[in-house]
Amino acid sequence: MKFVYAFLLILIFGACASDDKPVIVEKKDTKSLVIEAQSKLDPLSISYSLNAERAAEYLEESKTLTGIPKLNKLIKYSTEMLNSGETKPAIAMMESVIKETEQTNIDNKAKAILAMNRMLAIAHIRLGEQENCIQKHNHESCIVPIQEDGIHTLTQGSGKAIAILKEMLAANPRNAEAIWILNLAYMTLGQYPDKVPPPFLLPAEYFEKNKDRIARFDNIASEMGIGHDLLSGGVIIEDFDNDGDLDIFCTSWGFTDNVIYYENDGAGSFTDMTTQKGLDGHTGGLNVKQTDYNNDGLIDIYIMRGAWMMAKGAIPNTLLKNTGKGFEDVTLDVGLTKHSPTQACEWIDIDKDGWLDLLVFNESMKGGDYPTQLWMNNNGERFVDVGSEAGLTHRGFFKAISVGDINNDGEPDIYVSSLKSKNLLYLNQGLNAQGIPQFAEAGERIGVTNPVISFPTMMFDFNNDGLLDILVSSYQSSIDNPAADFALNIKGVPTGGETMLYINNGNETFTEVHNQVGMNEAMYTMGCNYGDLDNDGWLDIYLGTGDPSFFSIVPNKVFLNESGRSLTDVSYASGMAHIQKGHGVSMTDIDRDGNVDVYAVMGGAYEGDNFQNAFFHNPGSDNNSVTIKLIGTNSNKLAIGAKMKLTITDDGKERVLYRIIGSGASFGSNSLETVVGVGQATKIDKIEIVWPLNNSQLQTISNLDVNSYYIITEGKKEVEKKERNPVDFKLDKMHAHHHH
Repeated sequence: MKFVYAFLLILIFGACASDDKPVIVEKKDTKSLVIEAQSKLDPLSISYSLNAERAAEYLEESKTLTGIPKLNKLIKYSTEMLNSGETKPAIAMMESVIKETEQTNIDNKAKAILAMNRMLAIAHIRLGEQENCIQKHNHESCIVPIQEDGIHTLTQGSGKAIAILKEMLAANPRNAEAIWILNLAYMTLGQYPDKVPPPFLLPAEYFEKNKDRIARFDNIASEMGIGHDLLSGGVIIEDFDNDGDLDIFCTSWGFTDNVIYYENDGAGSFTDMTTQKGLDGHTGGLNVKQTDYNNDGLIDIYIMRGAWMMAKGAIPNTLLKNTGKGFEDVTLDVGLTKHSPTQACEWIDIDKDGWLDLLVFNESMKGGDYPTQLWMNNNGERFVDVGSEAGLTHRGFFKAISVGDINNDGEPDIYVSSLKSKNLLYLNQGLNAQGIPQFAEAGERIGVTNPVISFPTMMFDFNNDGLLDILVSSYQSSIDNPAADFALNIKGVPTGGETMLYINNGNETFTEVHNQVGMNEAMYTMGCNYGDLDNDGWLDIYLGTGDPSFFSIVPNKVFLNESGRSLTDVSYASGMAHIQKGHGVSMTDIDRDGNVDVYAVMGGAYEGDNFQNAFFHNPGSDNNSVTIKLIGTNSNKLAIGAKMKLTITDDGKERVLYRIIGSGASFGSNSLETVVGVGQATKIDKIEIVWPLNNSQLQTISNLDVNSYYIITEGKKEVEKKERNPVDFKLDKMHAHHHH
């Protein structure tokens, strides 16, 4: 497929022609390059997309076969039908293949039938989800423990699954995966724990723990009209139109899935303004990050594509410039076009010249070598890649990066999570004579290379000591089966695959503490972020979990930070233990009431694994907070990388809180407006700011009020105080009454 670009020619004579016919000029952008790259993909070579096309190919191939080869091909066909969302035909085909297999006398017949029954059970579970949680979606759909409005009214899916799972457990009572899914199926029918056969009952107390520790959040995405129902993707929550309230931009990774932009009207409603803002035709993208690459005070968007598609994933990323009226694709104009598979990038001013540079870590694998790019920003006009000159020369199947100043030398360092090799820590050595940043890899020496199979990561100050700590999530266990891990972990059986939490000792060494802090389950985290959910001044964590398999029905996890000493699992108590696949996470105060809410992109990798995104509204706590927006003048306008030190008096004692301006973790983007919980403090004694600029002067602001919103501009003594004006979301009154 060849695309012809019409380039803009300034026709001197045309301008003075008399007939004044409008000249239609197609602006060059990445849309057609994306379509062109996708058109070269062979459906049989990509495991996580194009499922319907693959199903059709398998069906066609089966027509020329007979006997066992035909049955094997039809099993593949029915699996792809399930993956593509055509659950009923998938079930019918599975049942017919099982019947035919029962008539044959093949070796390992019982084993083959067991494997097909496992697929059939999960297909029935998925049908139950489609008919109840998706088509009749409400605020409690798919939230574990499933109760009240979350209970299925159409019971056939779960009912049939239970019958098959019981048969499977009769054959093998230790099948941990079947045990959890059986408990879940009974939950969906409102029959847990009473009807679950006692040998297989998972203790109800597990789902009741820590109820007194946090108020329950409510998932109001559908009532708000922001429950985008597609696949895995990323999210940014920011004030894109500069009208003073926060808007939502999210993606879904399907080839034809358009990005979506919800505009906040400031009165409690959101409107889909995708088309009006010029975003039609911008598709795909597993992850997105915000930036202001040209320092004009308007937030721009960078979309990453091609992840997980192996050597075939060379699909270009897109930089969308915010014009104030909408978004314009400027990727080619600024020299950023590169075909490579990625979902890991960070915008940071590496050379501290006041312009945000772009780090892109790609996925290299057998058959595809995709180097790391460090795009240096030349005054918002052009980008130049100096990745190899900067020493960023390692290759890997890189899934995530996190950037921050690990050793407090004023230079941003880079932590890299890799799926099949050791993780990396690049320490920033400053600029060479040519002005190019220099990095030296020190992960092995410093001891932060595990886990070897890892996914999202974040740098954050877990224990509020002014040193950045590193969380990096494992993406495997000793058994590599999320549902089985979950059942075994509930019973206290360790299965490995823990998330690592590295505490910074301040001397370029770290201590790994996941066991001490109580994070010892296998969690298969895909997206995560941090924010202070209860405004006690300590950063809490939300983990979006799962893997592509339909069997991986495991709850997303929420941990409260107990004074930097331990973590309390409040997933179930908080109402955020969603069992659909969790991806991009933004922990941002969307309604400006001073409490951090959670927007989570739901949905998996296969075409048929769609689900509505969740917006968990924070009911608040009795603690105070302050919201701070920094504006750079000599530094980058968004102040990304700025360090804040807040001194408060809480409960009669002086406390110090540290925060860094950034979008948070590697998958999903928090707003750059920072909500700082201050506990019972009634004012902020002072804020000290180090701006991300060479030779930055320390800026100190004293005596600010709590429960207020401040705009602090670099170098200006006066701060702008705004009322927070919390928005009252316009919800369905019956729902609000019923639930609260």
